[in-house]
Amino acid sequence: MTLAYVRYSIATDQAATEKIKASKAMSPEMLLEVEQLASEWRRKTQGPGPTSDNLRRSVSATSSARASLGYKQQPHPQNLMPRGFEEH
Repeated sequence: MTLAYVRYSIATDQAATEKIKASKAMSPEMLLEVEQLASEWRRKTQGPGPTSDNLRRSVSATSSARASLGYKQQPHPQNLMPRGFEEH
């Protein structure tokens, strides 16, 4: 069990780092779109995710933080759909 936890811990740390890197390349609007898609996918596969109101507040806070750090809006990346998510 200990080795499994170590591997899980390393994997989640790496995933969090990659999520931060990806989010820095995206505009607040793109983040909102991606988080909404992820929330919809989670709701369909795992149950309810974050509320849209909380999501709007987090995108607003992210936008303010990015502006204060001098981040510029990036062009919209293609193929942001998570695996296993299909539009109907």
